[in-house]
Amino acid sequence: AIWNAMSIMCDLFDDTARRVGAALGYAYNEKEAHNSRLFFDCTRELPGDAQQMLMVRRMRKQDIEQVSALWLEANLSAHDFIPASYFEQHLETVKSRLAEAEVYVYEDHRGILGFTGITGGYLEGIFVKEEVRSQGIGAALMSICRSRYYKIRLHVFCKNTRAVDFYMREGFQISRKHINAETGQPEYEMVWRREQDGSGTGRDGQQGYCLRDKATGTV
Repeated sequence: AIWNAMSIMCDLFDDTARRVGAALGYAYNEKEAHNSRLFFDCTRELPGDAQQMLMVRRMRKQDIEQVSALWLEANLSAHDFIPASYFEQHLETVKSRLAEAEVYVYEDHRGILGFTGITGGYLEGIFVKEEVRSQGIGAALMSICRSRYYKIRLHVFCKNTRAVDFYMREGFQISRKHINAETGQPEYEMVWRREQDGSGTGRDGQQGYCLRDKATGTV
């Protein structure tokens, strides 16, 4: 409730500042206003045990086009063993489902650089722009997910070794291997469980729908 109240106050302050500035003939600093709100939104999502600032916030409706474009870009670069048409034909479906999912984006002064979707403890995938991979963005997104669930499951193609290695480093274990019915490619189911130390605010959940990313290796 406190965070919601603070968010409303930020909106009112922003609207008032714009009105006053316009009345006095002052230009409104859009960049400064955006960065200030970004810091607030990221602070709101910080895990209680965070040791540093994580530039991760909830996805907004206006982010969907940019996020879905990143979804396609990341999948195409990570899955050269699957025809591009497989992902391209699912793009519109992904756009509609993004609005229903629990999605977090990583954003700094350069813009949105990555995102993750998780539904009821099922990790839909982690996506990071190719030019900024291996810079801790995927780990930051994973940290947010782990802070909210006691158990996380995912599927990842076996040939996507970069993703498999990342999830192993993040504490996931392979629970089984099977053939993906849509692509004919072998994939792993991987599981992470929080140590029972009483920390965090996790919610143990079940699998939700899949955004058909198969946990891309874009971290």
